[in-house]
Amino acid sequence: MSITSTKKITVFLAFSSVDVVPLRNDLAIILQRAGMNVVPDFNDLPQNVESVVADSLEKADCSLH
Repeated sequence: MSITSTKKITVFLAFSSVDVVPLRNDLAIILQRAGMNVVPDFNDLPQNVESVVADSLEKADCSLH
């Protein structure tokens, strides 16, 4: 990807255990402030989490686990 590209980078930010949810949320905020899209949006997770994760990974340019 070129530095001059106008496409926003999409980052898949994996689920985390309960003890590190605050850290995951902080990292999501940092990435968003840097101009990146973060998927999936954990505020609107439906019952079918597996399809949301698969769709999010398909859209992502990279993933963090």
